[in-house]
Amino acid sequence: MNSQDAKRVLETALICASQPLPLRDMRVLFNEDRRRVHVMLSTVDPAPKALRLTLLHGARASDDQVIMLGAIAPGFYAGTLREPPAGGWQLRLEDGEGTWRIMGSWKTQQPGASLGKAP
Repeated sequence: MNSQDAKRVLETALICASQPLPLRDMRVLFNEDRRRVHVMLSTVDPAPKALRLTLLHGARASDDQVIMLGAIAPGFYAGTLREPPAGGWQLRLEDGEGTWRIMGSWKTQQPGASLGKAP
């Protein structure tokens, strides 16, 4: 299975899930050119109007990005980013008010990243 097939399977699973996914199982999905990002969040009530995704480069702070994700449907969010340089990134996803956050890591050759609860 290639990365595009894996992304389609994951998107279908997220959309068709009969129950909300636990917050620790949230996924961040990037399109092929890494300029669009999508998140499904269905375990927070009430759902935030916006999310903030921060991409943190391990060595170059000048490459860090903050992406505001707007709601495109209940529990679904999307945003646009600058194409990140290849390599590894730390991700931080949080609600617009800063009341919760989840963190994870991502390598640009992967279609997405799993996020877990912050320590």
